[in-house]
Amino acid sequence: MIRYREEMFVYCDEGHKGFKQETAEERSHMAHICDHLTPEIMDYIENDLFKEYQFIFYEKNGKRHEAHCTRCGHDFILTERPRHKTIGTSCPNCEVYAEKRNAKISRKYLADRRGFTWFEKSEAVKKQLTARSFSVSRDCSGKDYRDIKTFVKLEAVYGFIEGESFMYKRKEYPYCGEFKRNKTVHGTTNNAIALRNVDDATEGTRFQYSQYKRLLYGDKGKPITHGLLREVPAWIVKFFAMYNQYPFTEILIKSGMGEAVRRKVLSQPNYRTINWRGKTADKILKVPKHRVREVLKSALKPEKLYIYQVAFQRDASVPIAEIEEIYKMSTIGLDRHGLERVVRHVKIKQIKGYMDKQLEVQPYKEQAEKRSEEIVKRLILSDWGGYLQECEILGMDTTDKSVLFPKNLHQAHQNTTKQVQIKENKELDKKIKKRLSKLNEYCFEKNGFLIRPAKNASELIKEGKNLNHCVGTYAERYAKGKTNIFVVRRTNDPDTPFYTAEINTLCTHVVQCRGKRNNAMTEEVEDFMEAFKDNVLSKKSRGKQKPCNGCGIRGKSK
Repeated sequence: MIRYREEMFVYCDEGHKGFKQETAEERSHMAHICDHLTPEIMDYIENDLFKEYQFIFYEKNGKRHEAHCTRCGHDFILTERPRHKTIGTSCPNCEVYAEKRNAKISRKYLADRRGFTWFEKSEAVKKQLTARSFSVSRDCSGKDYRDIKTFVKLEAVYGFIEGESFMYKRKEYPYCGEFKRNKTVHGTTNNAIALRNVDDATEGTRFQYSQYKRLLYGDKGKPITHGLLREVPAWIVKFFAMYNQYPFTEILIKSGMGEAVRRKVLSQPNYRTINWRGKTADKILKVPKHRVREVLKSALKPEKLYIYQVAFQRDASVPIAEIEEIYKMSTIGLDRHGLERVVRHVKIKQIKGYMDKQLEVQPYKEQAEKRSEEIVKRLILSDWGGYLQECEILGMDTTDKSVLFPKNLHQAHQNTTKQVQIKENKELDKKIKKRLSKLNEYCFEKNGFLIRPAKNASELIKEGKNLNHCVGTYAERYAKGKTNIFVVRRTNDPDTPFYTAEINTLCTHVVQCRGKRNNAMTEEVEDFMEAFKDNVLSKKSRGKQKPCNGCGIRGKSK
């Protein structure tokens, strides 16, 4: 049976074209890489990669329909009247199941381009592993449909040699298609990778025992969905590089902790639970030696291992069984640091007991009636972590039980939030106060309106809250002199927020002026602001100016 036609294939990088091999390192690396297309590669391209891209072109010659098979190149006569773009005809020579197409109709855009990664044993040392990534193009739009070529272009090469992994990638600009070594080893997401090819290439090498199948298909042996990727995801390339550097990943996968390895390969959060540079099991898992066997036997997920590592620092006798309870009620993916603060200060048993008590206190009691208890406990744990963080900022004694376990956590959290805000505002207020001596020169009053600089951060927060806009977020920039914030008031009601104006750092023009819910200025306010520009900003901007110390405002020189 004909599997492929070798004359159809054109390998654009025969003999390692594009590799300068200027250094001894490059030459030693290229010695491991095959420099031609093997029969197995051509067979895979024809019968797997382009399996659905096989055609039987036909032309009418008198009363006969002469056909040509693109797979085997056989010419034959169709016995039945063909129909354009129908699937079902098989070639009598190669028995391919192909699509019939009229050779004179709609071949202008009949072309396809695909990619794949092919694993092979090293040419220099058979027990080492290498791989090549190709882009393949087949164009059936030419004048002669009997002379179709398959162009194979090398895009990247990989080597997984003992103690070293390398990747050389084609660089189009400014290297004109030359291959340069990549800093990291990674796969190409659009490339197809056949599992049978990975199995054949790794057989007899140390990668055969890397547990890649278990990583791909899980402990239950069921295939994991990989979207549009075929059979094997592209990250298997990165996994082999990782296994080459960290052989202990085999033990982690065998112990049921393959999730940590998978996340490392996919660059997903592992919460720093694994010390990848560790040499012994206790250093790798960040647990004492007498707890290593227990951790491996429990097959903890990264989240649970993280909770265990933090809890162990507080209580060396903490059992792994209690970690499960905290894991269920935690939102570690969203508030990892909050959970860490709670577990660092409080024993696991105390956490559960305290949260049960808080379920009887408002507003958690009211929320527990509307939501599930598990969701409310997550909220309590999140609030508790935030509360303890604010206690640390305020310098409160977290060893004091009255501080650590407030009777009403929600109320205590609100109080600490206000205190932290006041503390932060005091620092900003000092900076704003220094600027006011110069900014007060720009105060202006006319037609029942007045404009003046904002006095402090609290006023900006109040302004944003009352007018429903975001001026409160400008407090830090205002304090540092990166912008100027002025408030517009009615003369008969100077303390009630009305409009807020932003003026550039040079005080030469108004950037914006907004009212309630960011509404634009009314005609009266617009007339007032025009008068402010003409009578204050324009006059102040005339003459020589120089920077004011520390505030970014330019004033008249003496």
